[in-house]
Amino acid sequence: MPNKEMNTTASHAIADFIVRTEYIDIPAPIIQKAKECILDCVGVTLYGLRFEASRMARGMIEGIGGFGGRATVLGTEIRVPPFLAVIT
Repeated sequence: MPNKEMNTTASHAIADFIVRTEYIDIPAPIIQKAKECILDCVGVTLYGLRFEASRMARGMIEGIGGFGGRATVLGTEIRVPPFLAVIT
């Protein structure tokens, strides 16, 4: 079983690093790579909208009454609760 104290310490160390890091501290190649990864994620998401599995997921969400939340499904005008947005 993992040591909870060690995990808490590691979590705090990571959180502290994130909070203290400023944009100017991040090397330009890392910023560029992050931008490329975000763009890739958006592209793959939009491409995936055309597949049957994506249509099925949206149909399932509609079937359970999941439409009408705060999160917009990327590439659509559909709004769903945030926990459902990740599966559409």
